[in-house]
Formats: sequence, structure tokens, C-alpha cells
Amino acid sequence: MKQEVQHSDMLAVLAGMAADCFSYDDFEQVIGRTLASLGETLGVSHTSLYDCAHDAQGTCRMALRGCWFDESDGVGNVEFDFSGDAAKDWLDLLNQGNSVRLGRAQLSALLSGQVHELESLLMIPLSPGSECCQGLMLFADRDQQNWSSMTQDVLKVAAELLSTAMGNEKRMLDHQLATAVFDKASEGIMVTDERGQILSVNPAFTNITGYSLRECLGKSPAILKSGRHDEEFYSRMWQQLQVNGQWQGEVWNRRKNGELYPEWLSISALPDAQGKPHRYIGILSDITSLKRAHAQVEHLAMHDPLTGLPNRRMFMENLERLMAHAQRSGQLLALLFIDLDGFKLVNDSLGHHVGDRLLQSVATCLKSQLRADDLLARMGGDEFVLLVNGYETPDQLAKIANKILYVLQHQDGQASGRIEIGASIGIALYPENAGDGDQLIRNADMAMYRAKENGKNQYHFYETKLSDEVVRRYVLERELRVALEEEQLEVYYQPQLNIDGTALVGVEALVRWPHPERGVLPPCEFLPVAMSSGLAYPLFKVVFLQVCRFITLMDKQGVEIPKVAINIAGIELITNGCCNLIIDSLRSFGIDPRRVEFEVTETLLMHSLDDLAEVLERLRKEGLQISIDDFGTGYSSLSRLRELPIDMLKIDKSFVQGIAQESSDEAIVRAIISMANSLQLKVIAEGIETHGQLDFLRGEGCELIQGFLYAEPMKGERLAEHIANASYQLKKHD
Repeated sequence: MKQEVQHSDMLAVLAGMAADCFSYDDFEQVIGRTLASLGETLGVSHTSLYDCAHDAQGTCRMALRGCWFDESDGVGNVEFDFSGDAAKDWLDLLNQGNSVRLGRAQLSALLSGQVHELESLLMIPLSPGSECCQGLMLFADRDQQNWSSMTQDVLKVAAELLSTAMGNEKRMLDHQLATAVFDKASEGIMVTDERGQILSVNPAFTNITGYSLRECLGKSPAILKSGRHDEEFYSRMWQQLQVNGQWQGEVWNRRKNGELYPEWLSISALPDAQGKPHRYIGILSDITSLKRAHAQVEHLAMHDPLTGLPNRRMFMENLERLMAHAQRSGQLLALLFIDLDGFKLVNDSLGHHVGDRLLQSVATCLKSQLRADDLLARMGGDEFVLLVNGYETPDQLAKIANKILYVLQHQDGQASGRIEIGASIGIALYPENAGDGDQLIRNADMAMYRAKENGKNQYHFYETKLSDEVVRRYVLERELRVALEEEQLEVYYQPQLNIDGTALVGVEALVRWPHPERGVLPPCEFLPVAMSSGLAYPLFKVVFLQVCRFITLMDKQGVEIPKVAINIAGIELITNGCCNLIIDSLRSFGIDPRRVEFEVTETLLMHSLDDLAEVLERLRKEGLQISIDDFGTGYSSLSRLRELPIDMLKIDKSFVQGIAQESSDEAIVRAIISMANSLQLKVIAEGIETHGQLDFLRGEGCELIQGFLYAEPMKGERLAEHIANASYQLKKHD
């Protein structure tokens, strides 16, 4: 070992280290060169960087990096044991930023029986105070190294240079990672300065917009403006960005080729050291395919695909709007309910394809009789409705009805397939015969049946009288209150399976009412009464507590039910009071919330989104799962689906049962599955009764099913037997 190191030699070493450490060369090579220069100049046996950290058992372990050895000394690898009390004191000194010098006697405590002729050791910390103690290590095995003050000062400078190099390495790795994320991201990314001038865009941005980096540099994002948003829109965006530091929403932009497209845009402001916006980062996703799938579902959900007419749902929305306008303006409305006579015979004798052509011909005839303000829709099957917007006398309506009957009987033979058909028409007036849309349709329907009773192929005006339906609902409500008080209602359970029917993923709880006179009633018989009479919450409470007792009982019997789905049908149930009941009951019964799923009907999405999202989010945080029930029968917008904390879409059984019969139902099912995949939601189909329906769903990628093809709803005790006999594989809750 060298007895004295020349000052000039050390300065030369430090100068070389500085050049290396401030470069962006490969860090391992920088370490190797630096440690070799130090070792050779100082004449020591070994130089390295060390990392001291505690393992899972709490033992301090040391790892060496970039080791250099004086090959002539033959030292080889040395392992140090820092688990002793003395070593802990030395580590404390290093963590405090102090250097540690050890002689031969002290070194023997660290070697744990290893045979090495080490004379001295010097350790200089790089990062004092951190969880992982790092530093510079040098030791000699022959001559006693005095580690002069000049040498220690030089080594401290060397340690600082190495610390700088390690910082450069981290910054380089962070930069490489950020660059990789920027370049490989599937979302478009745009970076602007504080004035909004584009500084950089990634390849995905170019793929989406068509603009290259060269074409964007120095320009404003306004090059993407579509013209579909006014200045107020951008003003609100900018104001929110200034106040909150971020903005996100749906924007229509224009590609380089002039094509308009929708995108989901998130903008964040990056502040400088003074907290002022220094850069703006925009992340955008092209949602064209998502919007297209939603538009397809939306159109199919609002129109009859066979005739192109509005369907019941669209008609009801427009009816309520027109009735509200008529109430304000004093205008009179009339509803003509049109039902074809003998249509079932056509279907049964000539086939559905002939019946479909006939319905198309009828729709064309009816559209030919429309005035500009009238509204025509197909309600389903062979039923059509015509809303006459503004009439003067009932005689005018009689003329319209007679003209419809005439044109239907004298259709173009080629268009109708040379089939003669008539119709029965019921007429109800607003506001004379009804106070709302449902009542208006119901009364017109009753008038239509009177026309059929009177011989068909004629019209009949509604006659004001007390409806049997009103009386029936009043009696049913009174009986339901008694049934709830006496806990007459029962819960049945229908298995939910994987597409192959081999694994049980859960069950759906379905309430039944064993009526003392009318037999077992399904929920469609009494649920509307409960919703309109304030009995929705008491009904839900009875059902939910029965489900909790059922899960507990099954667990005690060793029958594992992965998950139970419960329907929430009324907006009055989406309250914090209902949430408290759910959460408190699950805790009281000791039930894992992940084993409970709530099916929210799609019509609830039409109500206050903020309140709905808040309650559903609270349930989700507790671990419960949320699905949208009867999906496709309501009118839920894409934005509502994106904003709600939901896990699954449930395809309504009416669409499933139309598979292999109605191409429109198949199209709706296909579109719903596509939308669920786009939103990364699970999808389950209910009401499966045939192998044809099952094969279609399997081919479209639906993974979960429910229906009579595998199992009907059953009581809890029978379900336990069913599961045991079926030998299902049990799929754990997520």
C-alpha cells in the first residue's frame, strides 16, 4: 500500500471522477472506472459502494456494488455481518453522516469467522438518514492504512460525486420511463406551454388526429377545433382549469383530414416553483367506437327496427312532453289505439315473414295519414298508436279513424302481400278522458276492445266510468299492506351460472306473494302497487332481511352461495336510509358485503344522477357490487353509465327471448355486449329458455347466464338440494 498519496494525484482522480459522474454514460461503467481510480491511487485492496438494509427478519444485510479489487492482494469477496451491537452503533454513525474507521481488531467482529488479513476499513456515507444506508467502502489487507485527513477529505468529495452520479442515474431512469410511457401510451398526449402553444405530442396523438409533431409544434390546440362548441364552452373549460388545475369532459374535434370525431379529454396544469401554471398536459381518447355502439343501442332502444316507427318508449317520452305543452296552451289531444284484426291468423297460417311484411305495409299506410304535428308509434305486435296533436271536434277524429280503416282495407296489394286486413280503433281524449299518458293509453285500449266486441273493423270512443282496474289496484294495495305486516311474502332464488352451466356464480333473490285467494303472485303483479303507494321500502326491508337470514343459514349448513343479487326498483330506495339498513344488517349478520349485489333498474338512471351516484358509491365502498338490471329497456345515456360506479349490465329477458325470432332483438343483445366490453363491465343475460338462445349468447361472448333452461326460481331449502345434486363448481366473489 502506498504510504503517501500525492495531492496532485488525488486532484487528478477527482477531476476524472467529476467528468464521469456528471456524464450520462452507463452508470455501472462510471462506478467501475471511479472505484478503480480511487483504489489504484490510494493503493488499497478494495473499493466498492455498499447498501445496508434490513431483511424480513430484521437482520441488517450489506450488498456491494461496483467492486474493485487489487488482484495482486488476492483478497477476493468479503462478507460483513452487521447484526452485532457494535455494528449497529457504527451504522447509526453512518446514518448520521459520519465516516467510520475500523482497525483489525474491530474488523474481526464483522467477518463472522471468515479468514481474511484485513488491517483497516473506511466507510463514508452517501445518503445519511435514508432507510437504505448507502456509501463508499475501502479496505486494506496488508499495511495499516492511516487514512490521513487529506485522504478522508478527498474521499468525502468522491462520495459527493458518486451521490451526484446516482442522482443522475435515477433521473435518467425516470426520464426513460416517462419517455416510454409517453411514446407507448394508447391515449393521445399533448403538452403545451403556459400560453397554450404545443411543445410535444406522442405517436398516439398523431394516430388519432393525423397531425405529426412537426405540424403541431408552436401551434395552438385550436387546430383541432370542430366548430361544434361555442366560445362559452371553451371559456368555462379554461376557467375551471385555472381554478381547479384540471378539466375533463367529452369534446368534438376535427382530424387533419376534416373528419369530426368525439374524444374524452383530460387536461391538467403543471405548476412551476412559484405555483403558476408552467405546462399543460392533455390526454385524449378517441371514443368514436364507443359512441357508435351507444348510438346503435340508443336507436334500437327507441325505434321499432321492423317498421322504423318510434317504439313505446320513445312514444311515451314524447307523449308526456306534448301533454305538458297541451296543458299550458289549452290544446286538445286525442289518442287512437289501433289493433289489427286477424293478424294472429296471418302469422299462424302464412308465417311470420308474411306478417312482418304486412306490418311494414300497415306502417306505410298509417304514415301516409299523418299531419305534421301528429305522432305515430308501434307499441308492439300488431298494436299502433296515433296521437292527434290538436283537434277541434270529435267528428274530426271520427273522420281520421274512418280514413285509416279505409286505407288499411285498400292497401297496395304488392306491398301488403295481397292480404286484406282490418283494424279496431279506440279513441281517448285529453284532458277529457285522462290526466296522464298511462291513463290515456289505458282508456284508448279499453275503447279499442269495445270496438272489437262490437264486431271489429270500427272505432269506438272511450266512455267515462269507474275502471275495474282502479278498483283492483285499491284492493291489492290494502291486501299487500296486510301481507307485509304478517310477513306473508317469500323469497325464491334462481341460480346464476357461467355460460357452460358448470359453475355457480351466484343467485338472484326474487320475491313471491302466496296470495290466500289468487295463488303465488310474481312481483309484476304487486310491485307497481308497492311503488305507487309508499310500500317500496317496507317491501325491500322484508326481502333483504330474509336474504340475510338465508345466507347465514346456508353458511351454517355448509352450502356456499358465492353471491346473492337483489333488485332495487324504486327511486325511493336509493336513499341513505336504505343504505344504513343494508350496511347495518350485513354487519349484524356478519355477512361479507362482497357476497351481495344490487340490481338497479335502468329507469332509475333517468333520475337525479348526483344523488344516485352518491348512494351507489357508498355501497361500492362497503364492498357491495352494483349492476344495471333490465338493460336496454330504458334510456340511459353513455355519460350516465360512465359516471356511475357499476360492475355489470344485465340484458333484459325480453331481448333474450327474441333471439332467433327477431333480428332486432339479436342486434340489441349484440350491441349491449359490445358496449359492456367497451366500458370494461361484466354482462349477464337473463331469461334463457332454449339452447338456441344459449348458443347465440356464447357466440357473442356473453359469459354469465340465468334462466329456466338451467333452473327455475326456487325456495331456499330446495336451492340447497339443487346445488348439491347439480355439483356446481363454486366461483368465489371477486
